[in-house]
Amino acid sequence: MDINKKEKIKKFVSDKLMNEAVKEVLKENFLKPRGNRDVHQLAAERIAVELLIQGFQEINRIAETENKIDRNNNQVAL
Repeated sequence: MDINKKEKIKKFVSDKLMNEAVKEVLKENFLKPRGNRDVHQLAAERIAVELLIQGFQEINRIAETENKIDRNNNQVAL
């Protein structure tokens, strides 16, 4: 992933309200009732929600890694 995308991720994660709003909208859309809800569709929806949660965890991990790199680069050696 290039540096510009990583910077965008850091900005997204740092805006907690935006982060939670996007997560909520996506979860609600994934869990929205639809016509025939058989066991396969319910299982697929559950998997989709789990993947969504994993995706947000990965976004947070990338942001934390980049923040650690930034902090290490800002330390001045004596």
